[in-house]
Amino acid sequence: MKLSFLFALLIFLASCQAAKNESLEKGPAKKLAHHGIIKGNKGQIVEICPELTKGQSVSFTFNSNLPVKFNFHYHLDNDTVYPLAERNLSELNYQFTAEKENVYCFMWKSLLDDTKAKYQYSLSH
Repeated sequence: MKLSFLFALLIFLASCQAAKNESLEKGPAKKLAHHGIIKGNKGQIVEICPELTKGQSVSFTFNSNLPVKFNFHYHLDNDTVYPLAERNLSELNYQFTAEKENVYCFMWKSLLDDTKAKYQYSLSH
């Protein structure tokens, strides 16, 4: 179990670095784009959690070779709020505008071994 967690953490950190390296400024709206590939085995969890300011939007897409358990959430005090409740998906196009400054998380849980998901998200005001 500890090895699975460490593997998922390493994948997450690598995807964060890749996203940071791939950030782009485009046009007058200063759109920041991030993308990567997540690989996992059954039960592994990965989260990508951008910080959004009030009124900032995130556009998000992903597709995977196998269904994953996916949700989009944030933490408010001691509660977890799910603008997009957990569901089994193999692809998604989603847009969200933050009502307040907070950290918002896209979360995947692999349901089967050898799962690969490509994701992309962009932030804009």
